[in-house]
Amino acid sequence: MLEGRGDNFDGVNTDRLKLELPEERHLRFFDWFGLVEKQLLELKEKKYQVSLYGRVRYNSENQKTMNAMRGPVKKISRSSRLSKLNL
Repeated sequence: MLEGRGDNFDGVNTDRLKLELPEERHLRFFDWFGLVEKQLLELKEKKYQVSLYGRVRYNSENQKTMNAMRGPVKKISRSSRLSKLNL
């Protein structure tokens, strides 16, 4: 069954291997579970950052402040807009 894999089990008690197998499975399960839990925490953090960005971006008080910092908006007259379109 394990021939050709490069593992050498000569002189190893199969009873000991049978006892160690559940421990190995347990450790691997919790390593995998820890990885999944870490990824879930990262996704929750990204979701929070996106929602925070949305609150900051579309906050009306913040928009008023940003517009004041940008300065007055240049008025576009109808004639100047049409001349650019006809080029």
